[in-house]
Amino acid sequence: MAPRSSTEKPLNIRFLSLLLLITFSPVYTNNCPRICVCSGSFSNVYCGDSNLTKVPHRIPDRVVYLNLHSNNISKLIKNQFANLPQLHTLQLSANTISEIDNDAFVGLDNLQILELFYNNLLVVPSGALKSLINLKELWLGGNPIVCLDAYSFSYLPNLKLLDLGELRQLRGISNNAFAGLNSVVYLNMGVANLQTVPYLQHLTSLEELNLSGNIIRVLGRTSFQSMFRLRRLMIISSQVNEVEPLAFEDLQALSELDLSYNNLSTLPYNLFAATTSLSKVNLKYNPWNCSCDTTWLVEWLRTKVRDRTCDACGECRYPKRLSGTSVFRLPIEIFRCPRRKISNYSIQLNVTEGEDASLPCVSGRETAISWITPNGTTIRHGNYEVRVKVFNDGSLNITRVTLHDAGVYRCIARNRGGSQSVITTLNVTTRAYITDIPVLEEPMEDDFDPSVCSLGLDDQAWSNVNLNTTNRWNLTYKPPTMPPGDTDTADEDGDDYDPLASKKFDHLSVIISSIAGIVVLGLSVWGICFLCKRCKERKRFLQKKCKARERTKKKHEDDGSCCCGKYCCCRHKMEKEPESVEMPPPDIYSIDIKVDIEKQANGTLKKSKPSKVETQV
Repeated sequence: MAPRSSTEKPLNIRFLSLLLLITFSPVYTNNCPRICVCSGSFSNVYCGDSNLTKVPHRIPDRVVYLNLHSNNISKLIKNQFANLPQLHTLQLSANTISEIDNDAFVGLDNLQILELFYNNLLVVPSGALKSLINLKELWLGGNPIVCLDAYSFSYLPNLKLLDLGELRQLRGISNNAFAGLNSVVYLNMGVANLQTVPYLQHLTSLEELNLSGNIIRVLGRTSFQSMFRLRRLMIISSQVNEVEPLAFEDLQALSELDLSYNNLSTLPYNLFAATTSLSKVNLKYNPWNCSCDTTWLVEWLRTKVRDRTCDACGECRYPKRLSGTSVFRLPIEIFRCPRRKISNYSIQLNVTEGEDASLPCVSGRETAISWITPNGTTIRHGNYEVRVKVFNDGSLNITRVTLHDAGVYRCIARNRGGSQSVITTLNVTTRAYITDIPVLEEPMEDDFDPSVCSLGLDDQAWSNVNLNTTNRWNLTYKPPTMPPGDTDTADEDGDDYDPLASKKFDHLSVIISSIAGIVVLGLSVWGICFLCKRCKERKRFLQKKCKARERTKKKHEDDGSCCCGKYCCCRHKMEKEPESVEMPPPDIYSIDIKVDIEKQANGTLKKSKPSKVETQV
């Protein structure tokens, strides 16, 4: 018998590897909650519009999309979603959620979209959000949130979209409310009860901003400071009646601007000088006063706007003789505008080393200001140097003046009538025992008053009212839809589930899974030991059998016989005998003859045995 093939050993190894793989493979919960609809191999779970008061238990572990829209869930408890590590989208909109525990979202490391709009939240759940370090979209619109405290979203470094629309009860926003949101590219604060543009300088990556539906009457010089990446700005129907000069100084990347449905009658001269990428504007439905103050805007529109008709450029309301005339088609040659000049004068300013210095520059409403320092550096509003910055009124402020700051400063003011300069000479005197401590950056002042966040009876009543989602202005979301794919079977009863029962069920599942894993592991170890023992015994048996065969073969080669199992046969040694030609055997016929021999001598007859006579033919 030939020896066993060498492939048997790898075959055993593959079998053992398969056992180990089965042992340590993850255990999934594949049950679909009652009243929910599951699809896509339990990756999509739809539990919306089911009148649930609590989050159902037995949600499949492999769920990616979980929809709990339009229910009556009022609270999210600790570890509510701890067993859903693959969850990508969580929709909890249009519920009555008023309280979220700090650890409610623990375990959702892969969550990227969280929808909490149209609930009863009074504050931003900052403690709960700290677990969502990979969150990309946060929807909080339509909640009765009263205040945005400092560092409300600082635990979300990867956030890209923040929706704070329809915060109708909002009273105050801290200057540091958006601190830490360096990755946000879209911010919606439409219909958020805003009276001024909030401090947005922390949003250094912001590309799209919606401030529509508020009461922002003035766009100040610092409203959009340091927003160098902003591409789209929408301030629709916000009662804006004034835009200060240099308000858009830092919006170099702005390509689309919508100021429609406001109360603007004029814009400051050369407002769009820094917005070199701006090509799409909407200025309609404003009471434009078409006069000399508007001629620069007409020229700019004809040069920059791609639409040759420019229906969105607005119409003149004043004077009456031009009422209804398109601003884009306004004949500017009918105006005889005088050349306005800025008064030219010089100032001497004496300060002591270590003190602060303020260099004034008298400017009008339609004036753009820039300063040139003694070393030739140009400073504009929004572009700061160390210890030096330009205030809203055009003045230049220098903190902790040193001897090197002395010299001639030139303020250049521009308007449609031309440009003039104001020269200020700064004289610095030495002070004894002065210690110059360099200050790299002034701390951010926060005039936020926490008292405005105190809840009154009206707020408490608001939190107890179920929000009506049928008639809301400026919706920023799409209605929930059924997840794609074939749906899996689910029970049709509509019982609510207790989260505490869910927690017990989860513990029981873990215990059962652990016991099953231990049993399978024990069986695997026993199987490995058994196979090893059997392999050794089989190997030993085969070795003995081979040795016995070799001995038997050698023995019978010596005596001319060979054995096969228990049957043996003899054979002659043919090695030394010459080969002979075999002759066919002769044909032989056998004839049986009965011979009766009579006894002739004594006269008696005797029968003898038949004999065989062979005759060769």
